[in-house]
Amino acid sequence: MNSRPPVIRCHHLGCLVDFAAFGGSHPTLPALLARLRENPDQIVRVVVGQDDACLPCPFWNDGQCTQRPGREERNRAKDERFLTILALEDGQELSFRQAMALVYERLGRDLLAQLCPSCHFGQCATAIGRRPI
Repeated sequence: MNSRPPVIRCHHLGCLVDFAAFGGSHPTLPALLARLRENPDQIVRVVVGQDDACLPCPFWNDGQCTQRPGREERNRAKDERFLTILALEDGQELSFRQAMALVYERLGRDLLAQLCPSCHFGQCATAIGRRPI
C-alpha cells in the first residue's frame, strides 16, 4: 500500500476542475481525478513542478513537460501563481476537499485570465462555477 499522499502540481488543481466538468483528452488527469474522488478527505501535497499526473504522461521526459517548447517553464510559472493566489506553500499538505474549497473560493474568470492567459480560462471559470468535484 502506498502511504505517501498524492502529489498535485498547483495549477493542476484548476485543470482537475475543468476536466471533471468537461472531460478532455489529457492522458493522465482522469486517473488522478478518479483517485482523488474516491476519498476527497485524503491528504494531498501541492507542489511546484512534477506531480502524479506528470510522471506517467507520455510528454514527460527528463524531468519536464515536453509537449511544446517552453511548456515546463510556463507550467512552473502557473504553479507559482496558483500557490500565491491560493495562499499555499510549495509542498504544503491539506485535504483534497480543502484544496478544492480554496479553488472555488479564490478563482474566477478575471483571475484565471491572468493566471492562465494561454489556456481556455473561460471554460475553467465555468467549470469552477459548476463545482463538479
